[in-house]
Amino acid sequence: MMRFEDRMEQQKLVDFKIAIPEYRLVIPSINFDMDFNKNSTLNNSIELLPSTSNDNIVIAGHSGIGKLAYFKNLYKVMEGDEIILYHWKKKYRYIVDLTYDVDKTGTVSIRKDSTKNTITLITCASKTKQRIVIANLIQ
Repeated sequence: MMRFEDRMEQQKLVDFKIAIPEYRLVIPSINFDMDFNKNSTLNNSIELLPSTSNDNIVIAGHSGIGKLAYFKNLYKVMEGDEIILYHWKKKYRYIVDLTYDVDKTGTVSIRKDSTKNTITLITCASKTKQRIVIANLIQ
């Protein structure tokens, strides 16, 4: 007869498989191409996925220098530039509608069109400012 403790230990040994969605962010105008699954520091930044309910995906990343400065060239992104988000091999195309800087206070007010699906990218612009880039889903 198996001891209770042995049965409990045996039940803990279950093989779990977790499907991690594929995320990839591409900004052609600044030669940015990031696979989120290979960069766990960005993998947890996705808030929402595009849907029919006028969602906003928010991705915040570091700028400056160093290996974590993923958005160091975000200041070069301009209105009209394309941003592409891949999720589970589906391509979502966005066009930048608005870029602006706000005071760095710990919170950010996002000015987006509430009737559209958008993606918002946020990074530091300086020691006192944050850069906000908002793009609308076109496809």
